[in-house]
Amino acid sequence: MQNTTIAAIATAPGAGGIAVVRLSGPESYAVAARVFHPANPNKNVEEAKGYTALFGSFVEGDDAFDEGVALFFREPHSYTGEDVVELSCHGGSAVARRLVEACIAAGAAPAAPGEYTRRAFLNGKMSLTQAEAVMDIISADGKQGAALANASLSGALAKKIGAEKEALTGLQAHLAAWVDFPEEDVPELDDAHLHTVLEQVRQELDGLIKNYDAGAVLREGVDCAIVGRPNAGKSTLLNLLAGFDRAIVTPVAGTTRDVVEQAVQLGDIRLNLFDTAGLRQTDDAIEAEGIRRSWKKLDEAGLILAVFDGSEPLTREDLALAQRCAGRPAIALVNKEDKPTRFDAEIIAGDFAMVIPVCCQEEGSRKVIAAAVARLLGTNQIDPHAASLSGQRQLAAATRARDAVAGALDAVEGGFGLDAVSVCVDDALDALCELTGENASEAVINEVFERFCVGTPSFQKLSRFFSNLNLPSPDTGATMRANRRVAKHYAERRSPMTGIYGINYSNNYSLTGNYGYGYSAGAVSSAQPEEKGVVLNPGKSDVEKPGRKSSPAECETCKNRKYQDGSNEMVSFKSASHI
Repeated sequence: MQNTTIAAIATAPGAGGIAVVRLSGPESYAVAARVFHPANPNKNVEEAKGYTALFGSFVEGDDAFDEGVALFFREPHSYTGEDVVELSCHGGSAVARRLVEACIAAGAAPAAPGEYTRRAFLNGKMSLTQAEAVMDIISADGKQGAALANASLSGALAKKIGAEKEALTGLQAHLAAWVDFPEEDVPELDDAHLHTVLEQVRQELDGLIKNYDAGAVLREGVDCAIVGRPNAGKSTLLNLLAGFDRAIVTPVAGTTRDVVEQAVQLGDIRLNLFDTAGLRQTDDAIEAEGIRRSWKKLDEAGLILAVFDGSEPLTREDLALAQRCAGRPAIALVNKEDKPTRFDAEIIAGDFAMVIPVCCQEEGSRKVIAAAVARLLGTNQIDPHAASLSGQRQLAAATRARDAVAGALDAVEGGFGLDAVSVCVDDALDALCELTGENASEAVINEVFERFCVGTPSFQKLSRFFSNLNLPSPDTGATMRANRRVAKHYAERRSPMTGIYGINYSNNYSLTGNYGYGYSAGAVSSAQPEEKGVVLNPGKSDVEKPGRKSSPAECETCKNRKYQDGSNEMVSFKSASHI
């Protein structure tokens, strides 16, 4: 359990019917009682039962600024495993932002990105792979991508990895007993059984790894370059896939001179389309730059749609394009199927995964192209309800585990002894435990939750500010907002770090502008609005003014501080306990 109560807007920014501000932590009900007054005066917020709702007004001091609904969840039966209150106000950034500020002024701390799901993970409500699936399902664009993320959220990947871990743990227990207790006459593992179990685990992990790319396409989409000679029909194809006239189409060769971008949903796949300049020899400097960019996009793309004019014979430019596409995920679209064909597709067939005749002016070609893309990228063979890997972290851990199991198999087949097999199995188990989060390092966990989008806008500023002072960051309880009301609240009530007697922000300055804070033995010392800086000498209430150099002799601890007059990052102390 975390000892702080956090608050943030849990819904997407912008105008809408409602916005939800979520509180989580031990003081959620107390904070909610300060900012939410039930319409029924006989109802008490702090005594509300879990899975209940109350209608009422949102207040800041004596000012009621909106009305809405409060939903209550008692720990451990909540998303985070803590006491949770969800405050539903009218949508729109002004009201929601004011409600968050009121919650923070009432004692909550601003939530870091992903902190709600991080708390759910730390409180045992979900595994690390399930936590990652939360972000995947939030960002999913297509039906299959959302289904894959939901399968992981439901525990499909965790269960699959758990089964492989159980198989390896059984082997490792027997191996460890045989290696460590030879006097106990532990029977040696049968090579055939050992090989069977290891091979089965290797195949399961290999299947997950092989399906990673297709799953990533469904979750994240793919960059797709549309390339070809001038007037082959590239811009017509872009308009067909986009469903509207995104690019200018004319009979004049070289109409498109720069890269035209458009995101489209093609079946279950999000394509980030790049319509490029026609590939040909030219003396025009502007067109030549466009062609250079075309080749660059082709080299970078995860999918290539090469468009050829089927009404004209194959040209040198067509051959050069086909050769650049060899070995790449590329589809040749022989356009203008509605006209007599003069294009010999067999000559280029060996350079492409598939060659398809189409007419980019006909709507039916869209379905044909969608099916071909799904077949090429392997998304048509993905079971959206099966376990799948998401993200480079999971892929790297699964690959390490697979390679370690392969090493164990090599040790068995090479007759290197059970000691060598045991070491490899141990490495595989470590990798699988890191994948599920059972032994993931703090750095790995931080990296996972940095992807999340939910958190108060000021959190990053606060984190940088405290980091510059070598103080605990806001998510450990040393939290304040750079505004007058919350600064006052923080100075009067929230000073949890040893040695800090008070931190005061001047009434007229924000975190991004001028500020002052002071240290005083046994008393709070505050900076004046027109001044900023730090108090250098314990027991004094003087404020260092901009342009006035500090004397290192005043304080031994602060000798090596970095001092920069007139900036937000004025001092970096060696010891937080001194401040």
